[in-house]
Amino acid sequence: MHEGMARYQYVYRVKPIGAHRRLADEVLGALRRPCERCDGSGIITVSHREWRGCPACEATGGFWTCSEHEVEAARASILERHPEAAVQSAPSNFVGGAIAQDLSTGGMVDLRRGGREDEGP
Repeated sequence: MHEGMARYQYVYRVKPIGAHRRLADEVLGALRRPCERCDGSGIITVSHREWRGCPACEATGGFWTCSEHEVEAARASILERHPEAAVQSAPSNFVGGAIAQDLSTGGMVDLRRGGREDEGP
C-alpha cells in the first residue's frame, strides 16, 4: 500500500490521500496512458522468483500524454483548490523501498533517508 501511495506522489506530485484525490485522479489521470511493457503495473516479471520495476516507464505504470507545461498547469489547478495537497518532493525508490507515510504532513517519505523527503525528480 505504501509503495502505491509513494508512486502516486512521485507521479502526480500531490499527496496520495485527501480531499483533492478525486480531482487529481480525474485531471492528472486523464493525462497519462498505461505502459504497454508492464500493462500499467510498473512491475515486470523476470522469472517465477524475480521481478523488478519496469525500466520503460520508470516503474510508474504509464506515461504522460502531454507536455510538462500542461502537466504543471493541471497540477496548479488542483493546488489552487487544494493547497494542502502540495508536496516538495517524492520518494523515487517506491518499488521495494523503505516507504512510510509521515502522519504529520500526509506525504510519503523514504525511511532510508531518515524519514526526510527524497530529493528525487
